[in-house]
Amino acid sequence: MREGKVFIGIGGNLAETPEAIFQCLKLISDEVGIIISASKWFKSLALTKDGVSQFEPEFINSAIEVKTELPPTEIVKSLLSIETRLGRIRIEKWGSRLIDLDLLFYQDQIIDQENCKVPHPEIINRDFVLAPLAEIAPNFIHPSHNKTVLELLSLVKSKCVIY
Repeated sequence: MREGKVFIGIGGNLAETPEAIFQCLKLISDEVGIIISASKWFKSLALTKDGVSQFEPEFINSAIEVKTELPPTEIVKSLLSIETRLGRIRIEKWGSRLIDLDLLFYQDQIIDQENCKVPHPEIINRDFVLAPLAEIAPNFIHPSHNKTVLELLSLVKSKCVIY
């Protein structure tokens, strides 16, 4: 496998999330690849199955760019393992979470496997993913939508990002 750049989204909305983010950056660096860049932390309202919620705890969101030699399926396995080791418990799909790690893009590839879908299927609908990503890779082109991250961010209808 040749070396390539990937983008990973990081988020969470529990009191311990900031510490979990620092820990996951170390683990990603150890297990996935070299972190090339990281966005600042963005705060956003919680997105539930019914839309944006004012009542759930706010999320912290970030994005990182990683240089890796791992194939996408191995990255996804590593990210899920890191979430578990840091204490993430999956109770409900739209619920609060300590840490959430998503493989957003794997170079310019489109991958549609049962446990590995890249680009992340919901990325074009989520400003809380696109805003941090736009800070570190505004001109990266979504391989199936043929628009830059910045262009996609401007098209998002549901606004969650607070700052």
